Formats: sequence, C-alpha cells, structure tokens
Amino acid sequence: MPKKIIRKIKTGIYKHYKGARYLIIGLARHSETEKLHVVYLPLEKINPADRSEHQRLCIRPLDGPDGFLTIVKKPKYKWFGPRFKLEIAVDFGFVPKT
Repeated sequence: MPKKIIRKIKTGIYKHYKGARYLIIGLARHSETEKLHVVYLPLEKINPADRSEHQRLCIRPLDGPDGFLTIVKKPKYKWFGPRFKLEIAVDFGFVPKT
C-alpha cells in the first residue's frame, strides 16, 4: 500500500496570477481516487442579488499540471511563480480531516 502524504495549505484569501481572488476553505479528498482537492469560493462573482450557478463552492486539484500548488510561467502576464498566492490568512477555527 502506498504511503499517503497529507499536504496542508493555509485557509484564507488567495490571488490567482490573473488577478481574481478566491476564499480557500480547506482540503477535500476525492471519494474514488483519494486525491486531494482544494475547496474554494470565487470572491469576484459574489453578488447578493445574483443567485446564479456562479455562487457555489468549487474544487481544484491540489497537485498536477492545473493544480493549486503548481508553479506557472506565463510571459503574457509577466508571471513566474505559484498559480495562487496567499493574501490574507483566515483561521476558521477548525481543521477538517482529509
């Protein structure tokens, strides 16, 4: 049986290299693959008057080519670094088990 590695990230508000901000709530484990995913809420699309599908929790893989922890090199955006950067750490007062 392969050894499971638990990755940790800080909860809080992260900025994507393209400028959008996201509230990272924590980690979730996929029920079939057991791969870790980041649970987040897109902050740019929050509008109390809008109850569309854009106001929902989303997930993104923690690792992999499109993962949360991926280092990206995007000359178009003059960006080389993490896909997401922590701006404001938020402690929700609980640590969910992954």
